[in-house]
Amino acid sequence: MSKMDGSESLERIPELWFPDGSVVLEAENKHFRVHKGVIAAHSSVFKDMFDSLPSAGDEERVEGCAVIHLANPAESVQHFLMAIFNASFFEPPPSHTTLSIVQAIARLSYQYEVKFLLRRALAHLETHCPLTLDGWKTRGITSTLLEKPSRGLDLVSKKLEVVHTIYLVKALWLLPAAMYDLCLEYIRDIVKNTQWDECNIGGLQDFCISVWAEHSLMLQVHFSSMLSTILSQRCADQLVCLRAALYSACEWPMESRSRSPIISAQQYLDLVRGELCKDCRRALLEGMEIVTNEFWTMMPHGYGMPSWDELKIKRAAIFA
Repeated sequence: MSKMDGSESLERIPELWFPDGSVVLEAENKHFRVHKGVIAAHSSVFKDMFDSLPSAGDEERVEGCAVIHLANPAESVQHFLMAIFNASFFEPPPSHTTLSIVQAIARLSYQYEVKFLLRRALAHLETHCPLTLDGWKTRGITSTLLEKPSRGLDLVSKKLEVVHTIYLVKALWLLPAAMYDLCLEYIRDIVKNTQWDECNIGGLQDFCISVWAEHSLMLQVHFSSMLSTILSQRCADQLVCLRAALYSACEWPMESRSRSPIISAQQYLDLVRGELCKDCRRALLEGMEIVTNEFWTMMPHGYGMPSWDELKIKRAAIFA
């Protein structure tokens, strides 16, 4: 018996409605008629689903095809299927894509065990959450994620979504940079954000709060180390330069970038411009790079995570 009840009210996606398709996937209000063999070749989870379908009988059918209901968001399923059936839809870096597409494909390819798509999605996320300090400094140029500039609550939402996705797919090597990015925001803006409730899984909220607190402690150590680089042994006027250093220490928390230790020495120098002697300026420019590298190196450990070397081993296992 063929059942069509309610199918007319569901939207068929033209790009994913193949006349010779052998199964209909339904997600929310959308229908996708696709080829079982193509999907099964990439996903053992879908293969098991297809193998368990009754060969005939009273099951729901649309145009003779069995219907499988998916609990995933329709838009995510559409992105996921487009990546499987249209090779140009989701190409690897350096091709560009969007954060929403990457997150949808990362989550579904992990859930349905489509390894090649998961690796591709993680490669895109890695341009946004790099493992190296140089990668972080240049991510504005090298990131493959095309996004409109965000501010305020929208920016916090996107950062939480990234952390949530990385946590779900267990790509731990991406988590330090993602958490660092989130820690640049104030905790009140994080926990009051609408996306925060979505992070109530597997201890993620507790993890975020713990890392935010540790980041704050690390900042104090970082700023102390940073100030120690200012005074040169050849300082022309230590009293003046020391006053400038102390002034900077007091002013720093008032700056919008106070939670961001990874800035250029020149940006910090701007706070004390005109009050440091030439030798102390040079000492600051030389010392800042060392201190910032130390912060990045110790960041995973400070956040309660494995070292960068250990995280790189986990990455290598996925991309092997």
